[in-house]
Amino acid sequence: MELRAKQDEGVINHLLVEYHRTFVELLMFAFNPALATLRVLNYFPLTTLHTQALEKWDMSGVPIWKKCSEQLKGVQPMTDERLKIVKPNPSLQPTRLSASFRQEGRT
Repeated sequence: MELRAKQDEGVINHLLVEYHRTFVELLMFAFNPALATLRVLNYFPLTTLHTQALEKWDMSGVPIWKKCSEQLKGVQPMTDERLKIVKPNPSLQPTRLSASFRQEGRT
């Protein structure tokens, strides 16, 4: 295949038509897991991780979301705007493991 100026659109269109099913699957495997992950994060009380817009998306036809929603049956996403960002408690002592990581320079 040789690409020349002003032929890119034709070549791309040909590839999209010829390999339509492959591109659909590629997009499905590329984006659906990330979208499902973002939507599941709405169920955790960490507002910095919430993507509220996904609650409006109909993902009922997405296989990975079907599995997630079955596991989340009866649980509602945490959409309460009063939720606060969870911050670490400074009074908690670090574990021995985290202290050993600091000593070895791993953090």
